[in-house]
Amino acid sequence: MRRFLVSLFIVLVMLVLSAAFAGEEAQNCFEEAQKALWSGDTEEALKLFEECAEQGIRPHDAYFEMGLIYYREGEYLSAFRISKKAIRAFRTHLEAHPDDHRSWFRLAYIYELRSEAPSVNEWKKAREALEEALKRSENNSLYLLHLGYVCYKIGDMEKAKEAFERVVATQPSNAYARYYLALLDLKAGNIEQAKSAFSWIVENLPESSPLHQGAKKELARLEEEKDEG
Repeated sequence: MRRFLVSLFIVLVMLVLSAAFAGEEAQNCFEEAQKALWSGDTEEALKLFEECAEQGIRPHDAYFEMGLIYYREGEYLSAFRISKKAIRAFRTHLEAHPDDHRSWFRLAYIYELRSEAPSVNEWKKAREALEEALKRSENNSLYLLHLGYVCYKIGDMEKAKEAFERVVATQPSNAYARYYLALLDLKAGNIEQAKSAFSWIVENLPESSPLHQGAKKELARLEEEKDEG
């Protein structure tokens, strides 16, 4: 009996060590993929992230990173193909971890990028995922910024304004929030407020910034309309 108990104890110890080793190996796999990505070796990063996904090692995050790599490199068909796998993986992950606000945000971002493609309209799905993220991280300015943008695209201007104003309340120098608030002011006919916001962007952002260029064009257009009037 004693020999049996000793043998059983050894087996249990081996199982624990094996599980710990497997967990460490899995973490190392994902970390190696991230290191390759950060070093600029996207080919190696893609290979490692794919291995992670195939082995069930954070597949939602692995597919997300793969999709971003393809998207940044202009391989949109590959990015779109991977996004389908990513969505399924995130849905599975969130069923087991519904309080993971970061994953809700990443899922929303996938829907956002997909919705920029012709004939794809998943803005409402993006909004739903962002609202889930904000339930768990209610003052997250990044989530609010994206919620504002998504609501703007949907046409819910009131909700978009509310989200952008919450961003500016905590981050007064957030140019993206200010820019979209200016666009909302234009739609509402608040011309002077819009001009003030656009002027702030032109004065505080470098000329190379797309927001600077956009604000400059809007100011020029408003001046032309004023002269014509």
